[in-house]
Amino acid sequence: MPKFLKPWRMALPTIALVLLGLLWSGYWLWASSLAQHAVGKWRAGLAADGITVSCGEESWGGYPFRVELHCSPGKIASAERSAEFTKLTVMAQAYNLGHVLFLHDGETIITGPMGSFKIAHEGATASLIFNSKGQMQVDVEFTKPQADTFSAHRLAFHTRKKPGRSEQVLEIAAAMERGQIQTNAEPVAIDSLTLSGSLTPVPKLITYENLSRQGSLLTLDQIDLQSAAIRYQASGTLQIEKDAHLKGAFRGRLQNLDHVLQALADRGILAPDARMGAGAVLGLLGGNSPEGMQIEIAADQGGLYIGPFRIADLPALF
Repeated sequence: MPKFLKPWRMALPTIALVLLGLLWSGYWLWASSLAQHAVGKWRAGLAADGITVSCGEESWGGYPFRVELHCSPGKIASAERSAEFTKLTVMAQAYNLGHVLFLHDGETIITGPMGSFKIAHEGATASLIFNSKGQMQVDVEFTKPQADTFSAHRLAFHTRKKPGRSEQVLEIAAAMERGQIQTNAEPVAIDSLTLSGSLTPVPKLITYENLSRQGSLLTLDQIDLQSAAIRYQASGTLQIEKDAHLKGAFRGRLQNLDHVLQALADRGILAPDARMGAGAVLGLLGGNSPEGMQIEIAADQGGLYIGPFRIADLPALF
C-alpha cells in the first residue's frame, strides 16, 4: 500500500518558488537602487562641470528582469549648448548593469552658438558598455535621420575608450549610407562614407573648446568616400586651432577629379576660370586617369583646399 506524502512536503515546490521570487525581488530592488545612485552621481559630476540634466517626467521601472529609466521630455544643457529630446528610455538587464541601452523616440533639438537645428528619425539606439578598468565602448545608430540640410538612410558611430601607454585613447569609427547634403544649389549625394581612427589626448569633457585647449589630435587611419563616379580613399590628421578653426590634411587617391571640379563649379564654389585652371594643372598630374591621382585635401587658415586651390571657407567652431 503506497505511503502518502505529508501535506507540508507537497507544498515544498511552491514554497521554494515563493522564496526564489522574494530573493530575486530583493536583488532587483538593490540593483535598481544601485542604478539610481549611479545616475545621481553622474548628474552631480556633470553639474560640477556646469552641465545640467533634467527630465519633465522621470520614472523608474523594468521589474522583474530590467532596470529602466523613462525620461520625457529631457534636456542636457550647458551655458552655451543644449540637446533636447522628446522621449528617452534607458535600460539595463538587472544582472548586468555594466551594459546600458538607450532608446530614443521622437526628435532631437541641438542648440549652440551658431543657432539650433532639429533632427528627426525613425529610430535611434545606443549601447554603452563599461568596466572597472576604465574601458568604455559606445555604439550609436540612427535610422533615417533627417535635418534641415542633411538626411541619410543610416548613420552609425562607434567609440571605444581605453587606457594607452601614457594617456587615454578614444578609438572612433563612423559609417553613413545614402546620405544627402542640401546646398544653395543642387544637393550633394553621398552613396557611402566610412572612417576609422583615434583621438588623443582625451579631455574629461569632450567639447570643441577642450579639444582645442588640450591640443587633441584626431588621426583618421582610413577614409572611404563614394559619391556616384567619385571615390576618395585617404588618411590624415585633424585638430582644432586656438582660433577655433580646423587644421589638418588628408592624403589619398581621388578618382574622377574632373567630376569634383565640375560639381564645385556648378554650385558656385569654384569660379569658371579657376575650374579650368585647376582642371588643366591637376589633369596633367593624372587626375582623369581611371586609377585616379594622389591628392591632398587640407583645412588651414579658415579654408578648405584641394591641392593649392581654396575651394571653400570653413567657419569657426566656437
